[in-house]
Amino acid sequence: DDIYNFGEVLATPILSYLKNTPNEWLLTLVEAMNSGNVEQLNHVVEVYKGSYFAQPVLASKHDTVVRQKIVLLCLINIAFERHSHDRVINFSDIAQRALIPQVEWVLMRAMSLGLLKGTIDQVEGTVNITWVQPRVLDAGQISLLNEQLGVWVDKTKNALVTIEDQAAELF
Repeated sequence: DDIYNFGEVLATPILSYLKNTPNEWLLTLVEAMNSGNVEQLNHVVEVYKGSYFAQPVLASKHDTVVRQKIVLLCLINIAFERHSHDRVINFSDIAQRALIPQVEWVLMRAMSLGLLKGTIDQVEGTVNITWVQPRVLDAGQISLLNEQLGVWVDKTKNALVTIEDQAAELF
């Protein structure tokens, strides 16, 4: 119940042995959970309904633990995918991607679990996320982080040039 990072599991070679087997759906399930992809999880459950619900743990905890966990992971990924200066997120954006009608409970739950930190503005219908729990990243997430760092480097260079230009006027 307390696991919110499936990156380490995906990084192990053991899951690659599920490819091209009748149990490949388990790999897809773990990938969906890791990326917080609610639609992908719904697809796996729909397509592999018999196999999915034949697993006692998944069947007994689908509506409680699995659904709640995928929504929380979706929220974490929404925050991670945004630049640090663009982490004021509309409730409607979260609701649309997580496929839920209300997001307040998800935000409060994520904050209470220490998955993220921020402030909720219920009047504006937004959340300002200031911190996201560190996690093991896959290649796509590393690429996204690389892009974000590139933007940061460019902004830092521009700030340095501006400071140098203004400092030259002082001397």
